[in-house]
Amino acid sequence: MKKTIWLLGGFTCMIFSFLLICSISFHSLPKLHLKCRSAEVKQGEYFDAGVYIASSISDTGRLILPDVDTSQPGRQAVIYRLMDETYEVDQILIVDVKK
Repeated sequence: MKKTIWLLGGFTCMIFSFLLICSISFHSLPKLHLKCRSAEVKQGEYFDAGVYIASSISDTGRLILPDVDTSQPGRQAVIYRLMDETYEVDQILIVDVKK
């Protein structure tokens, strides 16, 4: 009788462990990929940050696009960020503002 109860308890523990592992693995991590690592834009032109996103995947994420000041020439490193409740993914794009 004690052996049967012990086996049922062990079996129940294994089932709950399996369900916990499955629930963790089914939560997809946010993914963010850019089309390129660097971009060129002319001074004073509008920089459309969305053009450089190749893909972004998240169940409940929030995508934060960079704001680029093109009024002055120079090189800027801008950050694209995809966040959900527990994870954050950043990608960096180098923007070269030319005269």
